[in-house]
Amino acid sequence: MNELYAEASIQVKTTFKQTFLKVLLIIGTVLSAFLAIGLMLVVFIPVTAILVVLCFFAFPRLSKLEYEYIFCDGRLDFDRIAGGAKRKTMLRIEMETVEIVAGPANASNYENGKFDQVKDFSNGVKAETFVIISNNDSKRMKILFNPSEKMVECMYNKAPSKVKKY
Repeated sequence: MNELYAEASIQVKTTFKQTFLKVLLIIGTVLSAFLAIGLMLVVFIPVTAILVVLCFFAFPRLSKLEYEYIFCDGRLDFDRIAGGAKRKTMLRIEMETVEIVAGPANASNYENGKFDQVKDFSNGVKAETFVIISNNDSKRMKILFNPSEKMVECMYNKAPSKVKKY
């Protein structure tokens, strides 16, 4: 049995917006706690409790984001892992529906096109990002991702005319 299989995972870089929100959340929690305890304002106790829950439970899960790509016999799955625990399959495509897989050197050729959807499963570094153009469910889709070298080789072995490595 000649099976093509490869997987790769990347961690998404933390953006300035996420860092700014985290700092704002912490400042809001401290200020709310000061108002609730220092000034004895009972109204701020539930607000403080909600902000503490957001600071310590919700926000870390949302800010630590990873993508995992799995290529198996012509099928490519894109999974999102939030907080290191919760996994969700975001997209599944078959190589038969793919028009082209372009490496970082050729990705700029596909920036300006008409696409029904643009899906970004990359780490945000353009120099490492591959582009897939696919016709999925009668929609033309552009997918950005960061595969491993083994995954690129597996895709090339499956459909050499569709994969432009460099």
